[in-house]
Amino acid sequence: LPTRWSLHAWREQTPQELEFSSSSSLHHRPLQEKPKSKIMGPTVPRDDTKIHGTIKVKVDTIIASILHGNNTAVKYEDLVEICVRARELFLSEHVLLKLSPPFYVFGDIHGQLEDLKFMLNKIGAPPHHRMLFLGDYVDRGQYSIPTIILLIAIKLRYPDQIYLLRGNHETRLVNRRYGFFDECLAKYGVDQGLQAWTHLQHVFNCLPLAALVGKRIFCAHGGISDSLITFKQFDRIVRPADVADVGLMVDLLWSDPSSKTEWYQPSHRGASSVFGSRAISTFSQNLGVDLIVRAHQCVDEGYEMFGAKTLIIFSAPAYTDNNAAAVLKIDTDLTCQVLTYRKQDEKAKIPTTSPPPVSTSPARP
Repeated sequence: LPTRWSLHAWREQTPQELEFSSSSSLHHRPLQEKPKSKIMGPTVPRDDTKIHGTIKVKVDTIIASILHGNNTAVKYEDLVEICVRARELFLSEHVLLKLSPPFYVFGDIHGQLEDLKFMLNKIGAPPHHRMLFLGDYVDRGQYSIPTIILLIAIKLRYPDQIYLLRGNHETRLVNRRYGFFDECLAKYGVDQGLQAWTHLQHVFNCLPLAALVGKRIFCAHGGISDSLITFKQFDRIVRPADVADVGLMVDLLWSDPSSKTEWYQPSHRGASSVFGSRAISTFSQNLGVDLIVRAHQCVDEGYEMFGAKTLIIFSAPAYTDNNAAAVLKIDTDLTCQVLTYRKQDEKAKIPTTSPPPVSTSPARP
């Protein structure tokens, strides 16, 4: 028998406020208990860090000024030092992160700094809660530099409380075209701007590519690959690495689910492939996962189920028209709940309390 999932929705509108509500609960009831992976679990106290001295002070200052202040300017010298230290940290992690819940999982951010700050402050940024980001931190939005630097700074400060995966926009060919490169030149001038952009490409080339939460939930920016037969294949991926035109890496960053095929076929994006329901079932059975969580596509409600085993999460509100943003909450027992955020009023204030959940009719599958 398949693992059972149920999806319920609720929402409470708050006039003249930004909505941040638990709009759905995705309950996971495994058929049998499996031991949860202890790999990559918290190994340092929440008030401790693996950095010390002046760099710790600098990182704390960057986090405070961006997350809790109105600063969007990052000094070139600080950016360079942050990037050098981040490369070492990301390379110390495995290409496939094996994580123990609980976690909050974010999809695409795309340089929408104020929306990211709202969600972090509403949920409680690390070290208060552990977070997993699925990539696409840059491009499209106006504040890609402070967005990625904030997340990297939090990673340096609390390395076991936040994890960053690579998205298709964390590649040289893509973010050269869709705004990030131009933002670097505008902020730092031609020479330092080019250097800043290059330093961040080196960081992107070191990012992990996927995560396995509680041994049952597979997370990647794009999706699955017909070439991924066993998780041991990740051991053969060497970083730093650019993304090739074909192969496992490009599939993890670029693939999409599609109802137009049951297996795999070339993607309309011109990179990787689309995958259908039978491909998902075979992948899940072969690799022993119950749910695939991916980003990469803007959906109106901020989340969308594709079949019973694939969940799309998109965390950039008003990316197209007035789409909502969503964040996936995974509890220690692998129960999942989707939180949504839709912009109601640009001048609205963050609600001081969250409304209690109320079950209503089932949401759109």
